[in-house]
Parts: sequence; structure tokens; C-alpha cells
Amino acid sequence: MSFFNDAISWAREQIHATAPVFIVYRTDGDSLPMTATKGASDFQAEAGDEYAAEDHTIDFLVNPADLVAASTSFKPKAGHEIDELDGEGGNVVATYRITALPGVPPWAWSGQSRAMMRIHTRQVGDE
Repeated sequence: MSFFNDAISWAREQIHATAPVFIVYRTDGDSLPMTATKGASDFQAEAGDEYAAEDHTIDFLVNPADLVAASTSFKPKAGHEIDELDGEGGNVVATYRITALPGVPPWAWSGQSRAMMRIHTRQVGDE
């Protein structure tokens, strides 16, 4: 592993160690417990007639290696859900649905190294 890759791995570990959010990523048939870092994204798109529409998502930054179900890695899809757990990692405090905005996929690589994946969501429930 190169120095650059070692540094990225170290940085990812530091982010998860200092600001972890415990989540359960839910597909149609699997529930995957993992840690993430919570963030947000703002988007602006032309809505026509010289007006711009703004949109905001709650994002979860995850290690893409954690997205494995039935021994197969996968990419986030609109409609999958994420349950945010309390600090103890046991009780659901909020539920988010992965969303794809017009012209924006439901996830993006975070940074040039592709060491983290940013998943765009909207909150759909409080527990």
C-alpha cells in the first residue's frame, strides 16, 4: 500500500472514531449494521424561467466495503432506507430514505480517492 493510501485509510478511521453515527442500511431483503459519518449536501438546479430550485439532503458517508449483502457488493439505490441509531447503537432515532434528485444519482464518491461513499437521503420518520 502506498503512503497516500495509508493516509486515506488513517483519515477514514479518524473520522469514524471521532464522529461515528450508528446506522442500519436496509435493502429490500437485508439489514446491514455499520458506522457512518453524517453530513449534508445542497443542490441547485434550473427550474425554468430564470429561477433556480434549491434542494438539501442529509448524507451518510460510509465505507463502500461495508455495502455487501449475500456475499455481493452493491451500490446504494433510491428506495433503500437507513435507520439512524442512538449513541448506544440500539434504538432507532430516525429513518431516512435514499433519494435520487433530478440529474443527481443517489450516491457519490467522497473525495478523489473513492475511499468513502456519500449517500443522499431524506428523513422520512422519527421514532
